[in-house]
Amino acid sequence: MTDKLIASFGSQENLRKVFSAAAVAAAAAFAVYLPVLGNGFVNFDDGISIYANPYLRAPDAGFIKWAFTYMEMGWIPLTWVSFSIDYMFWELDPTGYHLTNMILHSLNTFLVTLLTGMLMFKATGSLKKQVFVGAALSGVLFGVHPLHVESVAWATERKDVLFAFFYFLSLIAYLLYTSNNTRRKTWYSLSLVLFILSSLSKPMAVSLPILLVILDFYPLERLRKNGTLLRIALLEKLPFYLVSGLVCAVTISSQKAGGFVVSTSYSSLETRLWLATRAVGFYLEKAFLPVDLSPIYPLPMKMNVYSAEYIGSLLVVLTVTLLCLLCYRRRPMLLALWAFFVVTLLPVIGIVQVGAQAAADRYMYVSLLGPILLVSTPLAKLYDRGGLPSKLMLTVVLTVIVWLSTMTVAQIGVWKNTETLRDQIRRVSPDTYVHAPLGQQKAKPRRLSELSVFELTNALADKNLSSSVRAEIYARRGKLLEKQGQSAMAMKSLDEAIDLDPGNYEYLYSRGLFKFRNKELTSAISDFSKAANLNQDDARVFNSLGLALSEAKRYLEAANAYDRAIALDPDQGGLHLNKANACSMAGQNQEALEHYRAAARLDFKPAQNYLRSKKIDW
Repeated sequence: MTDKLIASFGSQENLRKVFSAAAVAAAAAFAVYLPVLGNGFVNFDDGISIYANPYLRAPDAGFIKWAFTYMEMGWIPLTWVSFSIDYMFWELDPTGYHLTNMILHSLNTFLVTLLTGMLMFKATGSLKKQVFVGAALSGVLFGVHPLHVESVAWATERKDVLFAFFYFLSLIAYLLYTSNNTRRKTWYSLSLVLFILSSLSKPMAVSLPILLVILDFYPLERLRKNGTLLRIALLEKLPFYLVSGLVCAVTISSQKAGGFVVSTSYSSLETRLWLATRAVGFYLEKAFLPVDLSPIYPLPMKMNVYSAEYIGSLLVVLTVTLLCLLCYRRRPMLLALWAFFVVTLLPVIGIVQVGAQAAADRYMYVSLLGPILLVSTPLAKLYDRGGLPSKLMLTVVLTVIVWLSTMTVAQIGVWKNTETLRDQIRRVSPDTYVHAPLGQQKAKPRRLSELSVFELTNALADKNLSSSVRAEIYARRGKLLEKQGQSAMAMKSLDEAIDLDPGNYEYLYSRGLFKFRNKELTSAISDFSKAANLNQDDARVFNSLGLALSEAKRYLEAANAYDRAIALDPDQGGLHLNKANACSMAGQNQEALEHYRAAARLDFKPAQNYLRSKKIDW
């Protein structure tokens, strides 16, 4: 790979300069984000994803299977695996999760610098100072821009920094594939594999195949050769298109199943197109003026398409598109960057409306590179000319970088905890409903029996719950986890329920049943006995105690437990049969016969069949 990179920059010395610039940019990004290590988790999906996630544990075969099959929060298996690796080292210490996000963001900054240098070299065909300056400036702006805070400081948004890591690597591998004829299949295959890994981290990666075609247009100029358009744009990218199609299908299916996709009956195509246009204008504004950033930008309650924000966005989109088309022959870079910006945003600008947000800072993690290159490329050219203009430009650029860094540090403070996050939402979007715990607003209340494991887990994040309600949620979650085959986590949930409400016999009974099914007879007998002492009017408890005692070959004690059950429910034939079996095993044959007959007289078929086989009437 080193030889390929040297070839991409002309010499080893040039490669060293670009790597040095990339290292400086990555170090700057890491330094600016150091305050995030003092942040905690926030009650904004961090609970459902990490600290109260009942499935989260060190990676093993069972967890990997769950990660690749669970789709309630979108299909992000590689992101779940990364959380699992964090858990292996840090358990539930938020510092470790934030540190991983910081490292990934710093690596992405490094890759952006390297990628920008390669693109600028392809565009200019030379290695003037502007290539190194432009690459360094792009990397630093990417690394310290406050729009990226949400993706880095929010632990749950691991998927952003992780998918971008593989995304940028895939682009670099593709550029190496197109650079010359040696080992092309290897670089093409590597680009495809990295794209798959990016898609497994976050489905937003599906835009990459179109981006490759944009690169073929400019700066690679592979589409201008006669007879190659179909082969380059379609056939060569076919495996990438297939991966994108599959990921889109799985994602839309999972989002629909989770109830996140808004039906066209509630939001027409015309409405979505207006919202998409507004979103593009919004993102451009935040790219150049990143103030009043918020975790939530809610959809408008009423949409006035004649208002300044809609008409202004439409005029900006039309004007930029027209200018790019008019300058297409002389400045193809403008059209390429505009296409890059729009294409990378397409999955999230609202044409397919998912959720109730109109926009989100995290959606700009990759797309921001378009505006950054639009700024850094001409500034690098200006700096290359030297003289007073370049010195003034350098002063302005350093001032802007310091300003952006200061804004980023302030925005990191917004994500310090749930309270600071809530305060920012109320300040920026006062009409947003945040009186309930973040991430827990529901369209209508539902009974616990109707909630999924993850919904129950999310409910546990509410610090205002009483201990009895919290215990009930843990108990319900434990039963669901057992049904899903998650034995260890089911037991942990049931233990939590009993710790919170030790006087609730139902929880002890549920745990006893769980232990009995798992052949933990001593513990099961203990739980059933405690439950029976707490409530001596439930025949189920005494019957289960008798079954556990019988399984432990303590037949006389089992018979006594069945007596208590029969006294409470004498018309239950199964109880008489259980008593008969225990007496028979204890050698009390006459008493056993009495209860076999009692069960048969209650029309209990197994008892009747047994007596018939022995030719005994009842």
